[in-house]
Amino acid sequence: EGLVAAWLTEHIEACPISQTDIAARLGYARPNIVSMWKSGATRLPFEMIEPLCRVISHERPEELMVLAVREYAPALASMLERHCGRFEETA
Repeated sequence: EGLVAAWLTEHIEACPISQTDIAARLGYARPNIVSMWKSGATRLPFEMIEPLCRVISHERPEELMVLAVREYAPALASMLERHCGRFEETA
C-alpha cells in the first residue's frame, strides 16, 4: 500500500459520509472508485484532490497533493524541489 492509499484510507474511514455519497458528490456513478483509491488499485486523479478534500471536510489538501506528486510523479517532485525548494505536507 502506498502513502496516498494509506492517507485516503485513514481520512475516508474517519469521514462520516459513506463511500457511495463521496463518489456521488465527486460525480462518479459507482462507489467502488473510492475503494479502488483506498487500496491503491487506481490512482486518485490529481484534479480530484481538492474536490475530495472538500467532500470529506479535510482542510489541508496540500498534504495529499504533496504525497500524490511524490508517489505518482517522483521525477516531477524532484524537479520541483530542485527549482522551487523543498515542499512539505504541512505548512
